[in-house]
Amino acid sequence: QAGKWVEGGRINGLTQEEFAGDKAYQYLGKILNLRPILEVNELKHSRKGLLTHYKFNAGPEFAITTAPSPEQDGAWTVFGEVLEGEDMVKAVSDLPFVTGKSLDPNGSVADGFWKAQNSYFLGLAKQLGDSRVGNK
Repeated sequence: QAGKWVEGGRINGLTQEEFAGDKAYQYLGKILNLRPILEVNELKHSRKGLLTHYKFNAGPEFAITTAPSPEQDGAWTVFGEVLEGEDMVKAVSDLPFVTGKSLDPNGSVADGFWKAQNSYFLGLAKQLGDSRVGNK
C-alpha cells in the first residue's frame, strides 16, 4: 500500500495450485505443500521499519512498514525490524508503482489513453507467449 508499506518476497514462477484437494505451491514443476504457520504476538504495526507477514499465507511474501499502519494489526504478524538499510527501504517506497487500473476519472481522455495502452501491451505480451499475463 502506497505510503504505508512495501511488499517483497514474491518469486517469479511460484504459483498456487490445487493438489489432492488442497492448495499447494508449484515451482519449476515441483509441488511444495506449504502450510501457513500461525504466529501470534501482540506487536503492533506502530512505526516504520517493521517486517510483517500475512498470517494466512504460507508463501514467501512479506512487507516492510514505511509508516504506522494499524490496519495491518490482526491479520498480519510483525516478525522483525529493519536494522540497517533504512535508506534502501525509503528508496524502494519512493518508486512509482503499477496499480493495474487507471487512476484518472472514468471516461476522461487520460483514462481512455491508459485503457488503450493497457489493452495494447496486454495483447502484445499474450502474443509473445508471456504466461504471466492476465486481466487484472
